[in-house]
Amino acid sequence: MGRMPSDRRLTPSHGSDAVKPPTPPSHLKASGKRTWKRLWEAGKAWLGPPDEPAVKAVCEQVDQIADLRGMAVQVERPELEQKYLHAIQAAEKSLMSSLSELGFTPVAQARLGFTVSQVAEAGSGPRRRGRRRTTETTRE
Repeated sequence: MGRMPSDRRLTPSHGSDAVKPPTPPSHLKASGKRTWKRLWEAGKAWLGPPDEPAVKAVCEQVDQIADLRGMAVQVERPELEQKYLHAIQAAEKSLMSSLSELGFTPVAQARLGFTVSQVAEAGSGPRRRGRRRTTETTRE
């Protein structure tokens, strides 16, 4: 059985020696490919080749959420729109769990042996402060 990211204790310097991120799977849509790139860049200090299937699954989840959002704005019946919104919320909850398993929350990073300052020093901390990142641009 492969090791999960939470099983590793790495130092931030590992990221500087990390290999180039793998090419994203061709079946990913634009949102999934953007997420692929962001995850490999942000997680360069702890992600490695064994994590590729999990990163792929996360990117597929992001694509699914984007598809659900697109469908939700096209429906005209409020009760159907609510079903899509509930599906989106469930998918986002699953996505957050997956991201945590890959080490993209402060608690998960602490399990990996990183402190907040180490993650920021490795350049894999959040790019922006004060704005919540979403998987797709919010439509109004």
